Amino acid sequence: MSNPLKNVDLIQQNIAPMLKFSLPNLSCCINAHFVIRTLPFISLQPIPKAPEYIQGLCNLYGQSVMVIDLAKYIGLDEPINYSLNTPLIICSYNERLLGFIVENVDGIIKVDTDNIQLADEFQHNSPVFSGTLITEGHSIMVLKIEKLFDCHFQEFNTN
Repeated sequence: MSNPLKNVDLIQQNIAPMLKFSLPNLSCCINAHFVIRTLPFISLQPIPKAPEYIQGLCNLYGQSVMVIDLAKYIGLDEPINYSLNTPLIICSYNERLLGFIVENVDGIIKVDTDNIQLADEFQHNSPVFSGTLITEGHSIMVLKIEKLFDCHFQEFNTN
């Protein structure tokens, strides 16, 4: 019996599935391995004294998940207009969950990680981006998911 995976091209070290999504006037992606699921906008419990970009908590199967407005967090001037169709991306990193409000989820793209450009520049100058990709003639910003998880809890006003 032959091995059905013998000719599969995706078993390459440098190919990564990325979830592509949109923010106002900006295309972004994150490694899909961190994505638990995408959901339509749901009711959020506000968190007193939280930074403006933290929109609240959602209940995901009995587990509280902090939800941030990604456009506000990265400093975009144009806000996301929330509706029942506004997507949430729920991600997991180091056994923690975090939700991101985005403008639109565009789907999964396969990325050769060797094609990520400006990685050195972003490593030293951007807390949330790791580089850019050019796909179908468009630039896509690659998010550092681990930095989003590291930063957001440290900025609560405790006074």
